[in-house]
Amino acid sequence: MNKGMKNKRVVVFAAYPKLAGQLRTIFSSTEGSIRRQLENPPILHDRPWSLQTFDQARIIRGEMIRVKYSKDKNRDLKIIDLYRDGTLIFAALTDPNFLGWRSFPDDPWIHPIAIVEVIYNFIDFYKRVLEDFVEKPEEITIRTDLRNMHLKGVKTYLPLFFNDLPPVNEILKQRAPENSGTILRDFRTADFHVGVVAFEILKEIYLWFGLEEDKIRYTKTKGELKMIDPEAIAKIG
Repeated sequence: MNKGMKNKRVVVFAAYPKLAGQLRTIFSSTEGSIRRQLENPPILHDRPWSLQTFDQARIIRGEMIRVKYSKDKNRDLKIIDLYRDGTLIFAALTDPNFLGWRSFPDDPWIHPIAIVEVIYNFIDFYKRVLEDFVEKPEEITIRTDLRNMHLKGVKTYLPLFFNDLPPVNEILKQRAPENSGTILRDFRTADFHVGVVAFEILKEIYLWFGLEEDKIRYTKTKGELKMIDPEAIAKIG
């Protein structure tokens, strides 16, 4: 995460193998390489809540590649780093222009559609990263960090249910319990399902805010598995 995000409300997602590996095409400029896929990631909808940055990946110190999307030269809304060992880090502001879409500075929220869409897109892209390993890892860790959620004494909230426009009634707001939180989950790659993994990550965020998992929108159930439904997200107007 760069210095410009250090003192902002930020959500950071990181995915990495339990044992460090090696990516095949991270420094390649050929069509279909993981580097080119990072420059042109898949999207569910014509909204900003994806990994899309319109940036060209830059090689940094021979260790990683980076793309970012900036509102202006002093404010990066999202930064994505992909390391040669297979670590993917996505840092995003909970800013009125991104994860805090349409929120007010004195009453900041995490937009419930924005967070579900970002998580799904992050997990979907990491599945592509898994296919680029020289030797695919058996297990990965996904880490979520919520930082500066009580910035300047004002607590970030997550609505109890979706309401497109603030203000939201105070009763319907679940405030961040602490200024910072870290969530770690491990997943096997043999049965890695994007929708299922995305749901599990989102569930942990909801639980951290004190919300039940049945408050999560845009889900479906297959057998005993709950998952995020990308088709439902794509249909959002």
